[in-house]
Amino acid sequence: MAPENFTLSNCTPDDVPSMVEVSLRAFANDPLNQITLPREVIGEAELRRWTTQFLHSLFDKPEIHFYKVTETTTGTLAAWIRCAFPHVLNEEESQKRKKEKDAKLKDKSFWPKGANFDGIDAKFGTLGQLKEKYCDDTQTYCKSSTAHLQNEEMAHT
Repeated sequence: MAPENFTLSNCTPDDVPSMVEVSLRAFANDPLNQITLPREVIGEAELRRWTTQFLHSLFDKPEIHFYKVTETTTGTLAAWIRCAFPHVLNEEESQKRKKEKDAKLKDKSFWPKGANFDGIDAKFGTLGQLKEKYCDDTQTYCKSSTAHLQNEEMAHT
């Protein structure tokens, strides 16, 4: 059971400033983040601006849900998580998302000024390719896991 001095609830766009602060602290010493989004090159103000814009854009996606842990006596956001739930996009939405995704990897104006584009391509391009190959967004699990589960079910019947 969770301690009573913390609560779990949904995030709203009003939580974005606190989410940005938690995120910047959480990833301050992350080696991949230091390569892809080097703070000494980008600067704190630009990193805050970009992270704020990025988080706000995710609230428009019906499959994305944010949850927060709040300290009850102060109301301070202590942690947050982004989850993707199963969602089937229609053909128009799929094409729009594909275009947006391609643009993010190719269009330097999407990323904060000073971002390491070679690092971004290596990190997010590779992760995107693996996700496309192994994950089914309509069910939010890996296809290889599905095959494994189906094989397990068949073995037990």
